Amino acid sequence: MSRAIVAVGGRFCTWTLADAVASPVSSSSTRIVMLYESAGVPVGYVDAYYLFERHPRVTAACDVVLTNCYPFWEGCPRDQAVAYMQSMYQRTVAVAAGRKVIISETGWPHTGTAFHGAVPSVEGAMRYFIDTCRWARQDGVDVFYFEAFDEAWKVGAEGDVGAYWGLWDRNGQPKYV
Repeated sequence: MSRAIVAVGGRFCTWTLADAVASPVSSSSTRIVMLYESAGVPVGYVDAYYLFERHPRVTAACDVVLTNCYPFWEGCPRDQAVAYMQSMYQRTVAVAAGRKVIISETGWPHTGTAFHGAVPSVEGAMRYFIDTCRWARQDGVDVFYFEAFDEAWKVGAEGDVGAYWGLWDRNGQPKYV
């Protein structure tokens, strides 16, 4: 596989747009994707794992599937979170029909309000990172850990945990030393 990947989608792209990209109808998005494909660059779509099950046309149009897996946002307790993330990944693999699947986002906040059974904590965030990296290395799974730095601006939309997913704080200081 190429070292470069074109990633379409994510939280700012609707599945209506994604379905348009996957369709043979001409659009600027389709032309952009075709340009990269003609250059041999794999094209994939980025979104939550369960949406690939709901939109098989988009999944089928991907060269690579980029899945976001957040056990925290599904209320999963930390001690079950890595197994839950693995099941999210396996569900994506099941619908990817042999395409490479990359976990494009996963993480655990270190502070904020609990979400059902998911409780933010420094120890929990550190353990989730370590356990995720250990599993990914052992099973040969590519993972982008979310995220490098805390982002204070995210408090509004994502509640008080939104700003605290980073491995470093907002000033660039490592949190887990």
